[in-house]
Amino acid sequence: MTKLGYYFTTLLVIGNLVFPTVAKALSFGEALGIGAGVILIDQAIDNNRQRHRYVAPRQEYERGLEDGYNNARYDNPRNSRDYDDGFTHGRSRSAQGWRTPVTR
Repeated sequence: MTKLGYYFTTLLVIGNLVFPTVAKALSFGEALGIGAGVILIDQAIDNNRQRHRYVAPRQEYERGLEDGYNNARYDNPRNSRDYDDGFTHGRSRSAQGWRTPVTR
């Protein structure tokens, strides 16, 4: 069973526990709205996990180097020192007129 199936089953069980005496059928629009909400919540949770997962120090440095060189927004969700160093080096290389972050 997929995650969506588990979520939907959980919603049905909770709904039956909260409203045991009232039997109300969901309209197509209501069911569609619940399904869309579950999918959006699942995507948000998965995105948050991806954003804070482990990344090798070299990759963090290179990401910081690219961000700094391209004057992108500072984005260091893992509080990595390697990203900080790369970002600083990228900014200085951009100011010195390098053609790319790694090539003079």
